Amino acid sequence: METKQKQEESKKISYGKAHPNYGLVDEFILPDGKRVMIRDRNGEDEEFITRVGDAKIGKSLFNFLARIIVEHEDFKTKPITPTDVANFKSKCIYYMILRSRLLAFGPVLKFDFEWPGLPKSITYEEDLSKYDWDLSNPVPGKDSKEYFEHRITPYLNASELKRTIKLTSSKQVRYTHLTGNAEVELVALKQDDYTSNTEFKFRSLELKRDNVNEWQQIQNFREFTARDMAEIRKDIKLYDSTFTAISDIPHPNNQDKTQISLLAQPDFLFPRDL
Repeated sequence: METKQKQEESKKISYGKAHPNYGLVDEFILPDGKRVMIRDRNGEDEEFITRVGDAKIGKSLFNFLARIIVEHEDFKTKPITPTDVANFKSKCIYYMILRSRLLAFGPVLKFDFEWPGLPKSITYEEDLSKYDWDLSNPVPGKDSKEYFEHRITPYLNASELKRTIKLTSSKQVRYTHLTGNAEVELVALKQDDYTSNTEFKFRSLELKRDNVNEWQQIQNFREFTARDMAEIRKDIKLYDSTFTAISDIPHPNNQDKTQISLLAQPDFLFPRDL
């Protein structure tokens, strides 16, 4: 029987192995259950990326991933294209970005944050490996000592592209899982145009009209009750959550904390301090 220490060690992820054709590679399971292999980035690849949080990152990011993906179980007979990547579910795209960063630079991320009222930025350090998990194994739940709220998780219904739910009000609604294409439009949205219902619009929320037996895309939410909206949000959080590697950073002088996306930090893709 394995000791507890050996069991824990077996869960640790090692990043990178030598490949005869591609050099250093990393093979892993995506949140949608698909197996993928990426190679380490090179200088030419980096011309395609700037910063994950930038509104213009879309096509550049898709091009970058299409270049470094060397194997994907859905693309055994043809090369993967940027258009293919754009149609991946959002969490798969950002998870590949995390694994690419871990493969190239390791788990330590140092970044600066400017607090209002302070004369200069504060430097923080985060361990990116805690956001990762070998998705061939169950991800620890809230009752586990290993639980971490912001860690990558798999899609519960990995194969579905659209999800249909029946609300307690008997309404039937369905939404499309957030993809790379939709994520680009969402990131490009002006902050003033963002509302609590924006996440529905970018998932093409539809309502089934029983009188004509067809699905109609929702343009406004007047006919939905507050309970309806809460139930839809709950379902999206459970079945189509996003992944942005959130970090809770503390204020240096008091007990305040703020949340930031590590993926959006300039040092995430291009670390200045290795």
